[in-house]
Amino acid sequence: MALPRNRFQRTAFTLIELLVVIAIIAVLIGLLLPAVQKVRAAAARMKCSNNQKQIALAMHGHENAMGKLPVGSVGNGGNGTFSYCWRALVLPYIEQQNLFDQLQFNGTEVFSGTGTAPNALDASKRNFLLVGLVLPAYRCPSNTSEAIYDKGSFFNKTGVMFCDYVGVAGASPDPIGRTTGTILAASDYGDVANSGCLLVNEALKLIEISSGDGTSNTIMLAEQSGLVLDSRGKPKNISSNHSGAWLGAQRTRTVAQQSTQSADAFYYGNGVTTVKFAINTKATTPNASQATQENNTILNSNHTGGINVAFADGSVRFIRDGIKLADLRALCVRNDGLTPNEN
Repeated sequence: MALPRNRFQRTAFTLIELLVVIAIIAVLIGLLLPAVQKVRAAAARMKCSNNQKQIALAMHGHENAMGKLPVGSVGNGGNGTFSYCWRALVLPYIEQQNLFDQLQFNGTEVFSGTGTAPNALDASKRNFLLVGLVLPAYRCPSNTSEAIYDKGSFFNKTGVMFCDYVGVAGASPDPIGRTTGTILAASDYGDVANSGCLLVNEALKLIEISSGDGTSNTIMLAEQSGLVLDSRGKPKNISSNHSGAWLGAQRTRTVAQQSTQSADAFYYGNGVTTVKFAINTKATTPNASQATQENNTILNSNHTGGINVAFADGSVRFIRDGIKLADLRALCVRNDGLTPNEN
């Protein structure tokens, strides 16, 4: 005989109870999600800092081996066709000796992602291995754009990576008012300085920085991993990555040498920037920061509140958005005698 059923026995949740449980779970997710996002953002910022630390130490490794820091942006003839920048020169010091050994630097092969002859990376040439190559050390994890940016466009038709870190050539206007020999005004592409650490067609020794404002007071490398607004007001990655990360200078003269020549509207150096604008500025300026080949591309990031920068002593610090532009420019110059406030 079957036992009588307990009238208080329950076989399932009621609809109201189920809705309450769902609501509690939703509240918990809502509370946890911001915390998870903060942890991820902090991890991305730390990884970015570690990348810059590795690159800064690679700069020191280059000086130890070669007697000088790398040239920031090298003009190698061919109207810029065969040029390259520091990003290629420090490869042996970021555990990429094998890649470096395979590249051709003698002025017969290009480093450009430009897609028309004779500027194209040729599949029959050694430097073609740069096509599609992405080095994690040159990428900030917080960057939301593709590593091989604008692939298929005229200036990156072959598909070459963008680097999220840029050498600092100095600042404009000069913090103490120097002009001729220190800053070159290139009307089509913006101002180029030689008062920083990584220069166009010129290499420094660390002693030249330490005997000036000091290696711990001079920014050598900074971040360009955020987006700015192009001429149509649309978000775009406009960083010093003209035809990709590896290309160098359009001309072969230094800033001081070019200052004695007639004006050259096409003087620029890929891989470096002369700091003219506040960090994380969104609006771009024509003939300065509105194209990848212009000389005053903006320092920026997707980190909350600022950017990572590497100083010439190898230290990496976080510079906040609120820094005064005058202080930022002074930090980017090795020999102005000023004492800027990082905060």
